[in-house]
Amino acid sequence: MRFVITVFCIGALSTSASAQTPKVIINEVLANEPGAFTSLEWIELYNADLNAVPLADFSIIEGADTSRLDSGSVVLPAGGFAIVSRKPLAETETENSFEKHWGNNSGFWGDDSTENYPLLKAKFSLSNSSSRVLLLYQGTLVDSFKWTSDAGDGKSWERISATTPATSGNLAVSSAASGSTPGKINSVAPVARDLAFDEVMIQNLPLLIERFIADVVIKNIGTDTTISGSATVFLGIPGDTSFNTVRQLDLRGIPPLGPGEKYNFQIDLFLPKGYQRVILSLSPDDRNENNFFGVNLRLGTTAPTLLINEFLPDPENPLESEWIELYNAADTTVQLFGWKIGDAKSQVQISIDSISVSPGNFVVVVQNKVSFQSFYPNITAQVFQPTSWPSLNNDGDTIKLVSPFGLVEDSVGFNKGYGANVSWEKKDPALPSDNPANWWRSVDAKGATPGGPNSIAAAYSDNLQVDISPNPFSPDGDGFDDEVSINFTLPFQANLTVRIYDVNGREVKTLLDNSPAVYGKITWDGKGNNGKTLRSGIYVLFMETSGSARLTKKGTLVLVKKK
Repeated sequence: MRFVITVFCIGALSTSASAQTPKVIINEVLANEPGAFTSLEWIELYNADLNAVPLADFSIIEGADTSRLDSGSVVLPAGGFAIVSRKPLAETETENSFEKHWGNNSGFWGDDSTENYPLLKAKFSLSNSSSRVLLLYQGTLVDSFKWTSDAGDGKSWERISATTPATSGNLAVSSAASGSTPGKINSVAPVARDLAFDEVMIQNLPLLIERFIADVVIKNIGTDTTISGSATVFLGIPGDTSFNTVRQLDLRGIPPLGPGEKYNFQIDLFLPKGYQRVILSLSPDDRNENNFFGVNLRLGTTAPTLLINEFLPDPENPLESEWIELYNAADTTVQLFGWKIGDAKSQVQISIDSISVSPGNFVVVVQNKVSFQSFYPNITAQVFQPTSWPSLNNDGDTIKLVSPFGLVEDSVGFNKGYGANVSWEKKDPALPSDNPANWWRSVDAKGATPGGPNSIAAAYSDNLQVDISPNPFSPDGDGFDDEVSINFTLPFQANLTVRIYDVNGREVKTLLDNSPAVYGKITWDGKGNNGKTLRSGIYVLFMETSGSARLTKKGTLVLVKKK
């Protein structure tokens, strides 16, 4: 199908249509595209007329953009739909398009039974939060579609009634599992017989035992009383889209329900350990899209395989990339394909390829691979840059790691970033990430340890341990005992302050000021804060921790000049 788009301007719009104006309306709008691919925005038209309507004299206006829809070859049948898209077909293999996302991804439109409606191209840029699309026929305004809030990532605004203006009272967010209904009856439009799952509440999540209990509420959201129906419970395996492994577990009868009436029942089943998918299905009616409910479960003691191990939410120049490090805590190889990472609102696929991650190995997912590898040039772990990146909030967010089965396998919340390209690190990489006591800022000199063992995983103590050597020391430049070394070990999540005082209690040198550490060595060359070597004599070493523990320790240092 070829598209010819003519762009023109209209100085004045008439708001009254003649008696011959076809009844074509704007029926659905996807303004918040899936992920960050704005090319996936689209507008759906519906022919509410009793006759077929050519689209040659129709135009769409959105903001400053006006597009004529067709040169005359496209005819919309009575009750038919058409999609107006920013990017109907992809021009390259990596480019996103309507056909790739909602079609059969062949690169053509109309070569599949599901691609049974016209697909047109137009120029527009839809705002997620609020905007208005106008439909013109021969220069006359015939319909308007206005939304005032964000429907959510990948979710469309649908018109409830075709005969009522498309304003807030007649619009609703799509209730379809896919988030939208292009080329189909809107999920929120009423039909005569329509049973749907009103609520499915699973009682015992997380499922540490093999028992599955759920309270199910069925509701008649149609306009007529339903006939007797049924609800069937199936068990399958997550990811099995062919349903080859599905087997029936339970069957429940549903009595006739009047409009708005509900029917409740409970499911109580013992299921096998491991990854399972429970599917609930209602008997067919006038709208089958809402007759299914599925949930992926990890039953029993099956442990997550990939875990979040380190992350940097607030990069500073020259590093211009947020990043998240993952660790394979399993004793088997993990395939990275299908895994997603992101914040509390959205997650993106890490890699479109099937990549193996060996047991005990790291992978790093980055916002900007070039910047990341320039700042950390010696990284040996695999580094991946997804096609889009859900930015982490510096002042607090939640990172979620989602398995190919759609389960949140691991997550960690944080209340701030540390700045200065300092990362959050996990003390024990094999433990789940939802325990705040297992996290702290990196104490590595570089500020982070992507692709390698975390700096805070080193040994630590229950108190402040200090070893001083040599003492006395002689900072006279002869190459022998010119510096004193202060070796220390701290409690976990403690900051350290180290100062030197003379015998009169005056501070002469600050070596550390509330610095994060686990263990380390500080050297002092006998010079004061002014850069000059101090006189021979006895000096007081004062060490203090803050954070997880408030501890102090004092010692004496003997400075002896031989010259």
